[in-house]
Amino acid sequence: MKGFEMMNFKKIAALLLCIVLAAAMISCGGKPNGGDSAPVELDVKKTAESITSATAFSGEMIELPDDYIALNYSIADTEKIAVWSSGAATAEQVIVIKTKSGATDKAKSSLDSWLSDQAAIYDDYAPDQAVLLRSATIKTAGGYIIAVVSADTAGAGAAIDAAINPSAAETAAAE
Repeated sequence: MKGFEMMNFKKIAALLLCIVLAAAMISCGGKPNGGDSAPVELDVKKTAESITSATAFSGEMIELPDDYIALNYSIADTEKIAVWSSGAATAEQVIVIKTKSGATDKAKSSLDSWLSDQAAIYDDYAPDQAVLLRSATIKTAGGYIIAVVSADTAGAGAAIDAAINPSAAETAAAE
């Protein structure tokens, strides 16, 4: 009988070891190199600055102060927001928003409305700028929304992608 109990003990020990190893493999799984499931953490001011530097604009871009943003950018459910805007009379800008937890869709809808309202303002005196506002490059990642108003849509898209996933941008540049 003692041999039978020892055999059961070994089977149970082996089964427990398999369960522990399976749990370890599952918890360490996921997408390599921070794939889509990896959380995104951005510094909104530095991200806005880097996108501004990597995108072509028709004039000089300036960082807007927080108090000006609070008065003029009424975008719902934002936790933090950074804006770079054209120093000239154009609609060009870079907007980086960290949304409140779980409110990305609502903040995106609010941003879309704000951009539409701005385009309506430009319609009468600068229709070319209204077109830029309506064709803004907008991407979301995690709890962030990034919008770029520029004729350089390809550059804006690439700059946003590089800001969201720097390791992928480095890999693409090396190829």
